[in-house]
Amino acid sequence: MAEDFTEYVAMTVETKFKAAWVALHPTFRIIWENGKGAPAGETETCVEFSILDNEDDRKDLGDSARTHRYSGIVNINIYVPKGAGTRKTRQYIDEISAFFRDGDENDIKYRKIKYEKLGNIASHFVSNVSTECYYNKVYTD
Repeated sequence: MAEDFTEYVAMTVETKFKAAWVALHPTFRIIWENGKGAPAGETETCVEFSILDNEDDRKDLGDSARTHRYSGIVNINIYVPKGAGTRKTRQYIDEISAFFRDGDENDIKYRKIKYEKLGNIASHFVSNVSTECYYNKVYTD
């Protein structure tokens, strides 16, 4: 069942995020899950995108249909070169947050957007934006 969630989210959230992010920042590289795991150079600004499966839960009461909620966490790390200041990082956090705040699509919903400073990693300062996401799937027999 979790595979259904991952495949469905991959086809919708990743595609939509890529289109929105590339429209805003056409020169930024997106590091995808299972991709190369670090910025290419000391001056590169980029984002790292991953989706973590969370849980599968039944969400129905007395209905003949069975509703399952598949949930996960969309996780985006923002790599900004050290010394570049915080203004750009805050801008990127705001843009990513707006994507999730305004991004409910079809039956995928986002909630609890969270920001976290991960600190210095190699030659970059790294911040994280994550959000829970879920979709409900109704099974009929």
